Amino acid sequence: LYVLAMGVSDYKNINKLRYCATDAALIEKTFKEGTGGLFGKVETKLLTDKQVTTAGMKAGLDWLKSKMTPKDIAIVSFSGHGARDPFGTFYLCTQDMTDDLDKTAMPGKEFQKRLEDMPGRVVAILDACHAGTAAEGSLPPSAADSLVQDLTAEDSGVIV
Repeated sequence: LYVLAMGVSDYKNINKLRYCATDAALIEKTFKEGTGGLFGKVETKLLTDKQVTTAGMKAGLDWLKSKMTPKDIAIVSFSGHGARDPFGTFYLCTQDMTDDLDKTAMPGKEFQKRLEDMPGRVVAILDACHAGTAAEGSLPPSAADSLVQDLTAEDSGVIV
């Protein structure tokens, strides 16, 4: 089991959140200490606040991919702000995000592609604004967040 837990509470340029970094730390700790021998090996990586830049997220996902084999399971969690640009594109908000989302945030499509390219099975836990609209069914499909829709598609192979 491999766990990549990411959480941002202390944002540089947008409203701070109270519990996102703590949530990531608790997820990491729970899987690290609470699996009770279910897995032969458990490795974790925790990224919080200033570590959760676009480069930091990419490095974390690269770490995960370098460790996994087709027989492995990964838990990838993100807790923090989510945003949409004027065209409806979804982004996971990094700690140092600015108005230039393409350069300073993690595009949902890139996050999706990186998860789908993992060699094993992946469970994604997303706690961000706009991340759950698709699951609620309260909006028409065109207005629902494409990241969750795409990740929950049968051919994605990712559990959200």
